[in-house]
Amino acid sequence: MLIGIPRGITRNCPVRAYEAWIKTVGIEAGPVFRRIWLAPVSRPGEPPAPPKIGSVALSDRSVADIIRKRCGAAGLEGDFSGHSLRRGAISTGAKDGYDLLELKRFSRHRSLQIVETYIDEASIKERHPGKSRF
Repeated sequence: MLIGIPRGITRNCPVRAYEAWIKTVGIEAGPVFRRIWLAPVSRPGEPPAPPKIGSVALSDRSVADIIRKRCGAAGLEGDFSGHSLRRGAISTGAKDGYDLLELKRFSRHRSLQIVETYIDEASIKERHPGKSRF
C-alpha cells in the first residue's frame, strides 16, 4: 500500500524524522518502531553507553502508553492515544478545507460514513455552506 506523506522543511517533519531514525538505528528490515532499553547511568567522566534497540515491534499498548506520556509531558490534558491523534488529524483536515474523500484516503478508513463521524461539530458549523450568505 502506498501512503503519501509530504516532506517538510522543519525539524518536525515526519519523513525526515523517519529517515533519521532508520539511519541512526541501522534498520534494514523488520519493524520500524521497536523497544528501546536505556543504558544504566554512567559514572562521572565516562561517556554514556548507547541505548539498546530491540528487534520486535512495539505493541499497540506500548504505543498508546508512549503517546499518553508524551502528551502529559507537553502539558496536554485528556486521555490521548493513537486513535485520538487520528481523530484530531481528520478534524484538523476538515477545518483546513479537505473534503471527505481526501480525508478517507489519508486516514485509510473503509467508508466515508466512518470519517464523517470524526469531524467535530465545530468544524461543521464553521464550514456551513450558508455561512457567507447570512
